[in-house]
Amino acid sequence: MDSLLIAPNVIAVECQINASSGNTLSSNTFPTQEQLNGRTIVALQAFSNQDVSVSPISGLPIATPALWQGSFARFYTASITRGGKQIRPAGLYLDQLPMSMLRTVTNQYNAVSANITSASRDLFRIYPSTIDWTKSNVYIPAPVAISQTYAFLFMVYYLEIDQANDPSILAAYLPH
Repeated sequence: MDSLLIAPNVIAVECQINASSGNTLSSNTFPTQEQLNGRTIVALQAFSNQDVSVSPISGLPIATPALWQGSFARFYTASITRGGKQIRPAGLYLDQLPMSMLRTVTNQYNAVSANITSASRDLFRIYPSTIDWTKSNVYIPAPVAISQTYAFLFMVYYLEIDQANDPSILAAYLPH
């Protein structure tokens, strides 16, 4: 978060994609994230297996590039209220978000020199919101056969409850 003086907290969460013989579920929801209940989320980040090989949460392998290329995320929020005024009702907040938009570090193997080259972009920032993890999901619209269970690994950047209620801190995360 380039110009911010207040660093948000960060925690890893995962969404598992179970093995299937011919067709993955069209929608794979996140497990309940008790540690994020009531937390104001300000940014999201995701990793492919080119960045991280296994999930630190479950030990599952991270989703392959083939799964990444055909995967999208949906995030639902609680209603957003600022200064006593409802900005948006509860419901679908981000839809059909390509997983690649959430990947901030891209490592690619160079076939000529076999060295890793890197590119990076800023975190995927969102309007400060409380995400409803039980409705949010990763979905794969085309049928895909996968031989084992994979994890989509996310880093979630959030504010502490007292920070989310402080207008001077919250203002740093609001669009200008």
